[in-house]
Amino acid sequence: MQKKSVKLEGLCSMHTFGKVQQLMANVKVIDLFNLFSLFDVPNELEEAFQTIHSRNNQKRIELAKNAIESGLDNAVEVPPPSLTFVVEEILSHKTLGRGIVEIEYDPLDTMIVDGVITLFAMMQISGFSHPFEKKRISKNLTQKNSRVRQELASYPVQVNLLFSPTEPLSQKACITLYKKYSQAENNIYAPLIESLNAELPLNTYVKEIANDIALDSFGGMKTSSVRLSVKDPYVTTEATMIRLVLGAIGGADYQDKNKVDLFGSGSFSAEHIDTIKPYICIFMEAWLNSVKAQLLSHKNGFHYSTTLWQSLGLVIHKLYLEKKNLEEFAKAGAVLGRLDYSKSAKHWGRCDALELDMSGQSYKNVTGGGRAFRIALTNYLLTYLSERAK
Repeated sequence: MQKKSVKLEGLCSMHTFGKVQQLMANVKVIDLFNLFSLFDVPNELEEAFQTIHSRNNQKRIELAKNAIESGLDNAVEVPPPSLTFVVEEILSHKTLGRGIVEIEYDPLDTMIVDGVITLFAMMQISGFSHPFEKKRISKNLTQKNSRVRQELASYPVQVNLLFSPTEPLSQKACITLYKKYSQAENNIYAPLIESLNAELPLNTYVKEIANDIALDSFGGMKTSSVRLSVKDPYVTTEATMIRLVLGAIGGADYQDKNKVDLFGSGSFSAEHIDTIKPYICIFMEAWLNSVKAQLLSHKNGFHYSTTLWQSLGLVIHKLYLEKKNLEEFAKAGAVLGRLDYSKSAKHWGRCDALELDMSGQSYKNVTGGGRAFRIALTNYLLTYLSERAK
């Protein structure tokens, strides 16, 4: 059977890497249908692509669709989408000069190997249920997304096409490339980063709390970084507030493991987080109002410490387990807010995690940081509260 052929021009290195060369081109989304195989995968991968119907993948598709729509609207900073395909056999290969190469191939010989979730999202916006089943979504939904669909159709998405200029690639080699891409772990392992600046339920919840306790009036919450600098006008970061909330709701285990993907299930069910929210707010509001003078006077104290704020979340968790009422939460927040948070305050000597430094003037953490420091601070704050209640 004679092969159908298409031609694609793009920037191409003459160097081979991993037995393949890479051609980079910008292709309008509407042209993807003609240039690549979007609806077929090898039998060996059919089971893998069935997982598109799983809850996790459906969430990822929705996030990808939101990112694409936001990018088209220039609403937020999002990385431009890109796709990588591999082609089994090149029918012709022509160098056009200045690094530009034209290759000819049969679209049916191509397979998506990276950017699969992005492709699913694009196809759904374009009007298909998903790219590996030719099934149109409802007419009403297609009409509703008409503007976005039209804008996406003409958007030039970056496409990387992998090929061998010397001999055809076997289907096994193409599948291996897919597996290598899907198993790649190029990013630094930092789970909390994934939740920052993302429109996830946890972020929405944290922002609602920040608004309810008027955090802006104390300096606000920094969202662009996980740490504060001395020059920052903020009182805390979104990352710290996320940790505080995770600790308040689920305790030290959830806080320690950055369980940012659990909102909506188990201890983080919608009912539970709605119930505990007023307790978090009234405690933090009372603490902030009591510590306000210290927040305004100096930044070199434990009241600006990420660990201290996380410990406040664990205090809230403990008080909630003890079934304290809202009035008791407000009182506890106010009592802890009146502590002297300067690092030279003598009362810190009663905390197991802190000892005087070499100068004998300031207290420093001697636990090595992390969970041990949070737990020790939490125990000290709870002991302090207990003593004041007598």
